[in-house]
Amino acid sequence: MDLFQNDYFRLYLDGINVFIAVVKVGYDLKSFTEVTEILPRLKLTNFGNLNRCITGEVAKPLIIGVYRDKIEIEITRDELEAFIKLNMTSEDCGRESAQLMTEMVEAVKARGITTGIVKEVFKPVPDLGKRILVAKGVEPVPGEDATVSYYRFSQKKPLMLSNGNVNHYELNLIDNVNVGEWLGEKTPATIGKAGTSVFGLPVPAKVGRDITLKYDHRTVACTTSEGGKSALYALKDGAVKMLEGKIMVDNHLKVDGDVDYTTGNIDFDGYVTITGVVKDGFSVVAENDITINGDMGVGAINVIQSKQGNIFIKGGVNGKNTARIIAGQNVYLKYVNEAKVTADNIINIGFYAMDSDLKAKKLIVSPEQGRIIGGKVEVKHQIITGTIGNRSERRTDISVTGFERGCVKDELEAALIKYNELHVKGNRLKKQLEIFEGNMERLDEKGLNTYKGMVITYEHLMDETRRLESNVEMLEEILKTRGDGEVRIHQNAFPKTCLVIKNLQKRIKDSLSGSFYVENNSLHFE
Repeated sequence: MDLFQNDYFRLYLDGINVFIAVVKVGYDLKSFTEVTEILPRLKLTNFGNLNRCITGEVAKPLIIGVYRDKIEIEITRDELEAFIKLNMTSEDCGRESAQLMTEMVEAVKARGITTGIVKEVFKPVPDLGKRILVAKGVEPVPGEDATVSYYRFSQKKPLMLSNGNVNHYELNLIDNVNVGEWLGEKTPATIGKAGTSVFGLPVPAKVGRDITLKYDHRTVACTTSEGGKSALYALKDGAVKMLEGKIMVDNHLKVDGDVDYTTGNIDFDGYVTITGVVKDGFSVVAENDITINGDMGVGAINVIQSKQGNIFIKGGVNGKNTARIIAGQNVYLKYVNEAKVTADNIINIGFYAMDSDLKAKKLIVSPEQGRIIGGKVEVKHQIITGTIGNRSERRTDISVTGFERGCVKDELEAALIKYNELHVKGNRLKKQLEIFEGNMERLDEKGLNTYKGMVITYEHLMDETRRLESNVEMLEEILKTRGDGEVRIHQNAFPKTCLVIKNLQKRIKDSLSGSFYVENNSLHFE
C-alpha cells in the first residue's frame, strides 16, 4: 500500500515496515521532516537506509521505518505506567473526533489495562503526538533493611582535669559488663508491600536486606522476640570487646585493692583492672588491657606488661630506676619518673616524663603543660610535647629514627587501590543482591541459598573494607608528620637538649620552640 509519493521517491507499506523506492536523486534530505508531519504514524528507524537511497547510493527499495498504530499504547518495563499517543494529523483528528474517544478506550482495554486508568485523559482529546500518561499502577513499597546496633564502647582518649591543686588524669580503658547485660540487637528486615501493575497484577516489593548479628557464641547469648527482633546478652562477667567484627566478653580480673603479698604476682589471660596500686617488687602481666586506678600510682614494681593491649596507670609511675612498663599497643600515664616504658604504638603522658627511658612509634606529652626532663626518648615517627629539658639545663636525649615517606606513600597507595577494588566489588555485589531482593517471591531453594551465600560474601567484603580503612587511617596519620620524622615543641626546649632525627643531630644552645624535622636528608626548623 502506497503511503506517500512525490517527484523523487515513493513510500509504501509492507506489513508494518515502511519502504522507500527512489525515482530520482536530488531530494533535500532536510525536507523529509515535512513528510513525517504528513505521516505521523511513520517512525523512522533506519536513517542510514534513507540517506543511501536519497543520495542514489542504493537503487533498490529499503526499509526506513515502521508504521505505528494510530492510537499507540506504551507500557513501561516495570508495568507500573501506561502512556497513550495519538499518531494523527489535526485534519484526521477533526474528521474522526466523533469516534476517537471510543477508539482510545478500546485501545486501552485491548492492551489489558485495568488498574489506575486516568480518565481525564479522554476528555478532551489529548495533544497529538505527545506521550500522555493514561494509567498508573500502585508502586510497591520496598522492605526496610535489617539494622544492627552494638554496645557503645568508651572513647579511648585520656582526659586531664584540674580540681584546685589536684590534677586528674582519667581514662576508661576497659568496658566491663555483667552477666545478662545488653550487648546488641538486630531489627529484622521487612518484606515490604507489593504493588499493582496497570494490568491489575501484583508487583513484588524489594525485600529488605538481612544483616548478620555477629557475636561470640561462647560468651554471648542471642534471644529472639515474637516480632523477630534479636538481642544479645553477656553470658558471663568480663570485658566486652570487638574481635574480628564479633562482639564478645573476654576474661576480666578485677582486683579490689592493691597487688601485694595477699594477691601475689598476676599473670592473666584477659583484661585486668586494679582499684588500688601495684606494690614495689610485684608484677602484673596480662594478655589484654591493664588498668590501675589507684591515685598513688605505682613505684618500684618489677614489670607491668600487656602483651596485646593497652596500659593505663591513673596515678603515674615513680619507678626508682626499677619499674618497666611494656604494652603491645598504647601506654597512658599521668606521669613517669625513673622508669622504662615501651609501647608498640603510642605513649601518652599527661604531665611529665623525668629521667625515664621511653620507646614507641609516637610520644605525646601534653602540648599545653607536658614536660620531658632528662632521660632518653626514642620514637619512630613523631614526638609532641610542651617542654623539653628545664631551666637547670638537664641533659635530655631525644631520638627519632624516622621513616621513609616514599615507602609509606607507596604502601598507602597500594592500600587505597585495594580499597577501591573492594569498593567496586562491593557495589557490584550490592546490585546483584538488589536484583535477588526484587524477585524473592520467585526464588526456588537453590536461588535462596545462592542469595544467602552472596549476603555472607558481601558482609565479609565489608569487614575487609573496614579493616583496610583502619590501615589507611594509620598510614595517613604517619604522613601528617612533617618530613621523615619530627619533634614538635609547643612551649620551650632548653639548652642541653640533644635532638637526633634520622642520624642528623641538633644540640639546643638557646631556648626555643617550634618544629624540627628532616626532609631531603636535611634538618629543618620552623
